[in-house]
This record gives sequence, structure tokens and C-alpha cells, in this order.
Amino acid sequence: LCEENDELHVIALQIVDYIVEMLRKICERVKTENSPCFDKIGAGTPIVENLLCLLCQTCHSKPWNHRIGLFAAIPRLCHVMGKEWAYKYQDYIMHAALFSLKDSPREIPSAGRNSLVFCIKMFTLLYGAPEKSV
Repeated sequence: LCEENDELHVIALQIVDYIVEMLRKICERVKTENSPCFDKIGAGTPIVENLLCLLCQTCHSKPWNHRIGLFAAIPRLCHVMGKEWAYKYQDYIMHAALFSLKDSPREIPSAGRNSLVFCIKMFTLLYGAPEKSV
């Protein structure tokens, strides 16, 4: 996700979708009440948590021009897992979004635009769209 190759971004996003889908299928088979590894959303929480944390940490460790794939993967993962799940990890998500916005070079407008779009996507996903004034 940190490479400057659009084809790799598409493949990586498909892998994220595949991982979540496989965890949901496993959960459907295991359906036991005493299984703490699976939450009501139906995915293996520790695995998906780790994936989200890794994606968010990578926003801090990679240069601004290598984050485009991350800006697509984090909202995709949050959207697939649902708003309730994403809200539990809002600290990680918003820290990555705000850091990315702050870390964008002011001299390059496209860098700021990509970070701003990511930040707005995450605010909207977590807290809802702003109300339209009449």
C-alpha cells in the first residue's frame, strides 16, 4: 500500500477485503457463545485490530507521497467492519488522519488535498456528515 503503483493498491485492497471475508466465514462456522475472539460484527477482532493498527502506524512511518494506498485501505477496512467497530478505534484512526494532514508539505497542494480528503472521509465515517444549513 505504500508503493506508487495503482495496480498494487487495487490488489492490496482486494486482499484486505478477502481477509475480512474469510474471517467472517470462519466466524459463521465457529458460532459459539463462548468464543471471545469474535465479536458481533463477525470478524476475528484481534486480526483485524492488528491490521488497522498496522495501517495507522504506517501513516506515521512512511513519507507523505507513499500514503495514498493507506488513505484508501483504512476507510475501506472501517467501512467493511462497520461504524460501530471503527468507532472503538477512533483514537488510532483520527491520530493517523490528523498526523497525515499536519505532515503534508504545504508547498505541494496535491499532498494536502489527499490528506484532507482522507481526514474528511474518516470524520464522516466516524461522526457522520455535517448537517446542511437551510
